[in-house]
Amino acid sequence: MAQRTFRVINAPLNIRNAPGINGTTVIGTFAVDQTFTEIGEPREVDGFRWIQHERGWSAERSLNDGRIFAEVVAAQDTVAPRSELRRTLRVVAPLLNIRSAPSLSATRLGVLFSGERLTEVDEPREADGFRWFKHERGWSAERTLDSKELFATEVQPAPPLNLPERLELPNGNACPLLELFTRMPISLAQTQWIQYFGNTRFAYSLTTDRNVQRRRAYLYSQGLHGGVDFGSNGVEVPVFAGMTGQVSVVRLNTDMYAPNFVMIVNGSYTVVYGHIANIAVSLGQQVTPDTRVGMIDVLHNGSNAHLHLEVRYQGQWIVNPLLFMRADLRQALLSKFDNYALEFQPFDKWQTPLDQPVLQLMNPAQASVIGPAASG
Repeated sequence: MAQRTFRVINAPLNIRNAPGINGTTVIGTFAVDQTFTEIGEPREVDGFRWIQHERGWSAERSLNDGRIFAEVVAAQDTVAPRSELRRTLRVVAPLLNIRSAPSLSATRLGVLFSGERLTEVDEPREADGFRWFKHERGWSAERTLDSKELFATEVQPAPPLNLPERLELPNGNACPLLELFTRMPISLAQTQWIQYFGNTRFAYSLTTDRNVQRRRAYLYSQGLHGGVDFGSNGVEVPVFAGMTGQVSVVRLNTDMYAPNFVMIVNGSYTVVYGHIANIAVSLGQQVTPDTRVGMIDVLHNGSNAHLHLEVRYQGQWIVNPLLFMRADLRQALLSKFDNYALEFQPFDKWQTPLDQPVLQLMNPAQASVIGPAASG
């Protein structure tokens, strides 16, 4: 039999002193992309197919659930390094499951968080209505086959960012660009993911049939994302005002921005702090940037816990919070969460965190929808 060379695609891959799990000893491991050459006949023991190589025995694949740990190196693989043949993808969903095979019925091995980067180690597959990609930890869904929902996207150069000199309102007037926020409402060190304002992948996901009910909830912001979300991955962290002003609303046990939200007014601007718990301010209270408003709610929102920060102007317009942050704060946020090339779906405009429309605060019954949901 001709000797075959294998490349590890699911690591760490154990090296054992004999084929099998029961009664054998782990004597080493392989990392992703390491290779080994077969020196004997393969064996099937304990539910796995085993390959003998110069360092011992390693599992090639599972006989039960289809998991593959090492693949035969084809002749064409020597033409170019693997890094040139495979894509690097970045997770854009808040949470993305890792499965043992490209199927919804396959075993769930773990979870990926927004922003994680993975290198593709095999050709993509299509199954159960999804396009799947394989990485060093298993299989994950890249997108739905109709492309209406994206969970991971190929890493691409980010488009340039341009801060608008003037924020024009749909009625022809202008909204002054003030530095409302002189402190981040959530520490960036404790922020694990960001959902930007406007025409984001979240807004795009509202076009799917499974999100019809959810789409109705976002008619107030014309079908786009009306704020910036600061995600904590299920960790309860403090929320600060980040600005000066007066508490105008404290709303408990509400469906809107559940479970609770607070509004703080500064002149013509009203800031909404949504999805918070342990509220630490009271109606009419004067606040400073360092005033603690509450905590990110984890009881109701779990691993998707986040602060929804929304800025309204003159009670009828929803504007991009990033434009009202002090320049160094805005730059720090954009530098940490620089995956905005993946956040904004292909559309005819509104492609960066700063280039987003002013939204009209609307009665859902009379909403004028714009963006992806307008044609979804």
